[in-house]
Amino acid sequence: MVRIRLKRVGTKGKAAYKIVVADQRTAQSGKYLEEVGTYSPHGNPAKVNLIEERISDWISKGAQPSESVTKLFHIAGFDNNGTLKKLNLTKSKKKKKELESSAPAAEEVQDAPEEEAKEEPAAEEVQDAPEEEAKE
Repeated sequence: MVRIRLKRVGTKGKAAYKIVVADQRTAQSGKYLEEVGTYSPHGNPAKVNLIEERISDWISKGAQPSESVTKLFHIAGFDNNGTLKKLNLTKSKKKKKELESSAPAAEEVQDAPEEEAKEEPAAEEVQDAPEEEAKE
């Protein structure tokens, strides 16, 4: 099975990783089919560089990302199908803003009838009072 996984490079204490496509049975530092990105955990935030077209192509061919690479994909904006979620994220943020802006408006609309309902009984009480005086 072909896996997308991390290959450690760099010196002692300064690890960096290549994101590579390799056969599952090869050693971690062994041969790989293609390099599809890099990951540097040093710095804040960590740097992740991906070749998105190649990753999508390998995933469509059946390559499975390792657990750690899957986490990196989610950070970078990939979903499980190997497609970018960045475009969808911008749309969903807009939808969230629209929903948030419409939600307070809906609450205001719900509050307004309650206020009117509170005012109406007071008006009826006032109307009832003159009728009682008229009966006496």
